[in-house]
Amino acid sequence: MSDSYVYCTTTQVTNLLNPILGSSDSILTDTYIDNAIALAKNYIDNATFRDFSEHTDDIEWHDGNGRDSINTYNYPILSLSYVIMYNQLMQAMRTFLDTELIIHPEWGEIFLPPIYPVFLSDKPFSAMFGNVFISGRRNIEIKYSWGYETPPDDIQYACTLMTGTYLLQQKGGYISAGVTSRSIDGYSESYGKMPFEGLLEQWQKQVDAIIMKHRRLTPRAI
Repeated sequence: MSDSYVYCTTTQVTNLLNPILGSSDSILTDTYIDNAIALAKNYIDNATFRDFSEHTDDIEWHDGNGRDSINTYNYPILSLSYVIMYNQLMQAMRTFLDTELIIHPEWGEIFLPPIYPVFLSDKPFSAMFGNVFISGRRNIEIKYSWGYETPPDDIQYACTLMTGTYLLQQKGGYISAGVTSRSIDGYSESYGKMPFEGLLEQWQKQVDAIIMKHRRLTPRAI
């Protein structure tokens, strides 16, 4: 499976599970592991309302907000190609390159530079746009690359734990056939917890803590 679409590797998963299952366990095959890694990535993406892959040259359209800053829908910003502002009232447009803007990449924040008096006289056409993102409907166009060339270390670890969780749940199901108790003619028999249950609870707590650290506050940031 391509590393650009996953957050952890087969080696990381086998290193986690070998001490528990042994290196020759039948569930530690590439097919089982790759499927579990894909499930773990989807779990992390859905739980954080974002993803941790690399995205190149995305184009977004925003409503102008009348302020000097705007946030891209996704973050962190890896590079910014341009920001185009359309003044719909005056039927004019202006293109800002990355060198003209103030960028805080970690949270996808883009700031317009202040307007100085000398700028008003030297560049009157540009000055008519001011230093705010002019209010309008989808009148701001942003082209940028965002995400991670390599997923953060703790996201890799969370993916490894979630992958291990899926595999141990599957293994535990084989061992117990999914049964922890049975009742026949009024006689009940209990087998205790599912295999690996205590360990998986500890792993889930670690994964939850990492997800809370990276979780977007709203499903879509604007």
